[in-house]
This record gives sequence, structure tokens and C-alpha cells, in this order.
Amino acid sequence: MKRSIWIPLIIVTALLIIGTSQYPKLSIATGYGAKCMASGVFVAGREANSVKENDLDYSIVKYTSSKIDYQEKSVTTTIFGLAKQKAVYREALGCCLVAEQQPLPSLKTPSQPNTSTRSWRSPWPDGDGKSDSLFTELDSTKLKMAVDWAFDEPGMKLKKTAAVVVIYKGKMVAEEYWKEQSITADTRLWGWSMNKSIVNAMVGVLVKQGKLSVQATAPVEEWLQDKRREIKISDLMHMSSGLKWNEDYGDLSDVTTMLYKEPDCYKFAIGSPFGKDPDLEYKYSSGTTNIVSGIIRRTLGNDQLYFAFPYHEIANKIGMSSLLMETDASGNFVGFPMVMQPPGIGPNLVNCICKMVCGREIASCLRDGCLTQQHRPRLRMANTERFSGSIAPVICRMYRWICMHARVIEASGYLSFLPNIWWLSDWVLVRRILIITNS
Repeated sequence: MKRSIWIPLIIVTALLIIGTSQYPKLSIATGYGAKCMASGVFVAGREANSVKENDLDYSIVKYTSSKIDYQEKSVTTTIFGLAKQKAVYREALGCCLVAEQQPLPSLKTPSQPNTSTRSWRSPWPDGDGKSDSLFTELDSTKLKMAVDWAFDEPGMKLKKTAAVVVIYKGKMVAEEYWKEQSITADTRLWGWSMNKSIVNAMVGVLVKQGKLSVQATAPVEEWLQDKRREIKISDLMHMSSGLKWNEDYGDLSDVTTMLYKEPDCYKFAIGSPFGKDPDLEYKYSSGTTNIVSGIIRRTLGNDQLYFAFPYHEIANKIGMSSLLMETDASGNFVGFPMVMQPPGIGPNLVNCICKMVCGREIASCLRDGCLTQQHRPRLRMANTERFSGSIAPVICRMYRWICMHARVIEASGYLSFLPNIWWLSDWVLVRRILIITNS
């Protein structure tokens, strides 16, 4: 009799322990689901079913359920009725997660992002249109086959490629989109970690204006009384700050807590404790990007200037007319993952950075190799890895056939004020492929 009582008690106790330890992770899944659904529907203008089936169809996230309020422009997401999270849309700021009992702060924002009125349908890189130039050495049949292969056959969902853009000798020669899911050249797609480079480009503009120095120590008041006061802005941009940080997306970690449980990413990230001296080891950290974003906001000292800054100083000048940089609940631009952009603007940003650093077009930089030799500091890497920063073929099994027919260039590396240039590899991972080739 005693044994029959103890067995159920042990089982119930074990389930309670497991449930208590795992429950906090559920809010990460529902936070991700609410944010992605809200941005997909209210920023990208996509159908909710398409977002659910193609962006929220993996891991535990696929078990989330979302209720969309089109009048309030909000999404409330739960998993098995638990761990409720809510995301709301704010004009000009995109979507952010909001706490149940905490009202959103009142922010002075422009009614719309300050986008350029210029038509960017001219050929790339001056716009986002396809070039009229004819290249006799280019095998258009093989090019079309390579681009077509990147996409799923009708009715299939294995590759889920959303967009392909091919740049040849500085000209856009091919582009294709996931027509089955109504993805077009104007559809805003997730920017993910490409957005870190936009934040760093904002620093570059402030340096040019004489408002910041990357060699100055980070102006974070909370760090003045401990070893963190030695961290420079360049250390944050190089992700070599020495701050303790856990970038594990599969668990309740620093990065998932910051993105899906905290209303102020900057405030959370600057709370990271000292780990080791700065400028010794590279350690990937979305937290440091958000510290940089907060420093930019405080340097400008005016929210209206801050919210308009990336559009006025960067986007409008290079044709990123559909860019929308989303913020957290407190109004900080979040360098990951909250920037929505159409597929064609990535090449424009790469080209712009080459102009800012070298005064030349991307094609010249790729040909002469200056992206890897002239503008890359030496940095010791975590796990004894050395940062190569090389312009090399992207090796990706899924796209091996494309790599056989077109030289895929990875423009990763450190460019002056802009260290995190990973667009091309990210474009593969984020179901967008950007191919740049000169031969």
C-alpha cells in the first residue's frame, strides 16, 4: 500500500520539477512567436498563415497559437494556453513585445520614417532595379537554372528560399522571389544579424560628424566604478568587450532574455558583468550591438533625431527606401533581429560601405581584395580560431549547385568602423541569397 502511494507522488513531484524548470523557456517561444507574427503581418504585410507556416514552423515555436487584433494592431501568443506574450505595432517604430501590466512609454516619433522621395527603380547600385547591360560572357541559361534551383518546386517546402539577387560586375543581372508565398521585391524580410552592420554604420556617420570616437571609452555611466570603464566603443563593435554573455538561442540565456523578456535591451545589456580584459578575445554578442545602439541614442540626445537618423543619414542616400528599423518597448533600435527590409537593399548597403571606407564601388573592392587586407584589424578569436575575414566562396550544401555555376563571394570582415559585415552568409541562412561575382 505504501509503495503504491509513493510511486504516483514521485511522478507528480518529478513533473512539477520539470515543469517549473522548463516553464520560463515557454515565454521565449511565445515572445518569438508574437514578435515575428506581428512584424510579418503589420510591417511586411504578409498573410498570417504564411508567417505561421514558413517562419514559425520549427522547434517548440510551431506549437504556439496567436490571436491577431487588426484594429489594435497587436498579436497575443500562447503555447498550450500558457506563457502569454503580446506584441504591438507602433507607427514608424515597428513591432515590439509589451509587458501585460506595463504601459508603453510615450515616445516622440515621426509619423513615418523619413524616407526618400527619389525613385529607386534605376539600375543597381543607384537603385534596386535590374541592369539593362548585356554581358556576352554571361551564360544566361545557366544563371536562370541556378536561380531557379534555389527555390522549391511548386507545393514543396524544403529550401524555403524567399529571394535571390545576383550582382555581376557591379550590376544586378538576376533576381527572383518566392511567388507561391507572395514574396516580391518590395516585401520586407527579416534582416537578422545583418542589422548589426547598420548600427555600426550609424556609428561611422557619427564619427564622420565628429560626435563620437571609436577609440574613446564607452560612455556608460554604470561602468565608471569597475573594470568595465576600460571598454572602448571599438571593443563593443568588434565584439571583443570582455563582457560575460551567453548567446544561446535554444535556452533561457542572456540573448533570449534580452530580446523576449526585457523592455529595454540597452539597460539589460549594460548590466553584463566583467569577464576579461577587452580587446583580447572575439565573442559573438547581440548584447554589445544593443549597447552601441543605446550609446548612439544618448549621443544624439533627442529621440526624434535618433529615430530619423538611420533613414536620413544612411537609408535615403543609398536607396533603402523601404527599410524599417524596429525598436524595443523603450525605443532603442534593436540591432538583432528587428529590422525589416526588402531583398534588394543588402547589395546597396554593401556598396555604400565600400564608398564610405574606400570611396570606391563594391566591384573594385572585391576585385582588388581591399575588403580583407586594408581594413581588417588583427583579433584573437575565442576557441583559438583566427578571424580570416577573407573574401571566399560560401560553402553551403543546400546551395552547392549554385556554387558550381556562380562564384559566391562572402564579404565578411572588419571595415573601419563597420566590423560586422556578414550580409552574404546571413543572406544564405535567412533564406535570401546574394551572389556577387566579377568573373
